[in-house]
Amino acid sequence: MNFFKYSEYRNFISHVDKNYNVVPLKMLDSTKQIILRHDVDLDIYPAFKMALLENEIGVKSTFFILLNSQSYNPLCSNNKNILREISSLGFEIGLHFDPTNY
Repeated sequence: MNFFKYSEYRNFISHVDKNYNVVPLKMLDSTKQIILRHDVDLDIYPAFKMALLENEIGVKSTFFILLNSQSYNPLCSNNKNILREISSLGFEIGLHFDPTNY
């Protein structure tokens, strides 16, 4: 079984960044752009690590956050601070809406 490795993700994003302009959803405006989106279902901290890695490369993406996750609460103080930090780095934060919860 293969597990996700940040080093492999860094290589992938660096490769993509050399060939395309990676932008958050709100900045899409041409055909040679890639929207990089992350659906944060289980844990905000790995999303923060991905944002830091992408920021080092110079790539910006969109993080979609669940408001009713079974494993994290985006409204608790620590998670709100992480989300603010991700946003302050220039990343877009969006709502990851799951209609099956309603």
